[in-house]
Amino acid sequence: TLGCVDEPVKLILAQMLLTKARILLAIDKGNEIFFCREAEYLTEIAISLVQPRSHSSPQYSSVVAEGLFILGRIYSHSGFSNPVCALDNFERAQRIFRSLSCHPSGYITYSNWAAQTAQQMGNLHLEQGFLDLAKVSFWEALRMYRFLHQHDSDFQLFDMATTLASLGWIHLLERDLALAQQSTMEAFCLLQRHHGEVELSHVKDTGRRLIRNLASVEFQLGMVAILAGQTSHALGYLKAALRHQQSAFYAEHTDIAVTMEVIGSSYHLLGKSRKAKMFLESALDIRKRSRYDGNPLDIARIQSRLSLVLLEFN
Repeated sequence: TLGCVDEPVKLILAQMLLTKARILLAIDKGNEIFFCREAEYLTEIAISLVQPRSHSSPQYSSVVAEGLFILGRIYSHSGFSNPVCALDNFERAQRIFRSLSCHPSGYITYSNWAAQTAQQMGNLHLEQGFLDLAKVSFWEALRMYRFLHQHDSDFQLFDMATTLASLGWIHLLERDLALAQQSTMEAFCLLQRHHGEVELSHVKDTGRRLIRNLASVEFQLGMVAILAGQTSHALGYLKAALRHQQSAFYAEHTDIAVTMEVIGSSYHLLGKSRKAKMFLESALDIRKRSRYDGNPLDIARIQSRLSLVLLEFN
């Protein structure tokens, strides 16, 4: 039936299908696998509609690239667990976006897409433990974000910050505390510039995203400080991270339990058993009540630390 449809109509239909696919990927209702499969189906149809014209028109090739980007995100999902396929789609999308960014009319738009694709590739490499490959992708994304930022003072600050935070996390894993501190603090400063504009009592989607990112970066700064032997200094960042997590997440979220455990352990290192007991018991309670993250190893680790605290407490 679609063979009789005019090419411009096919283009519009493909764009509508990709919009629907993006909406499905943004849904967080506990049925992520179902929505991902539906998004995959719509995206493959969208690509098939414009593929024949993709080599002759930037409009059509951009739809193909965006579709490949969406497929990369879908195959990066934990429920699909197909990193090879995800990386292949990201790389194909990246080649098209780079080609399109050579056109003056679309330089900013497609450079942004290329930066986002590089960032996604970095995330994928990081999840797989390929730190050197992840750094290459993140640095490529950061270079493009910084260039785009010169053209618009507020352009993609969130993405710049999360890319810097990812680089900081890699440096932390490599125990390069100086670079970890530098990258993470730069991310922290970028996010703080916008934090004052968000009313925590009326958190919208963009505000919630900001607060989650800020909490993640504060937690990371706390971990850098702990590894540097600055436990008291770390507690300031960790408590700030906990406040933001509690405002942005549901009560039994894993990140809250993790932060409470680290705060409790930090108080234990400082010899403050009463406070250590309070935070460790809260972390243990969340872990036990969690439907998805009640990992026996996590529970056993907290119980072990809590046992040491209780011995000292008594």
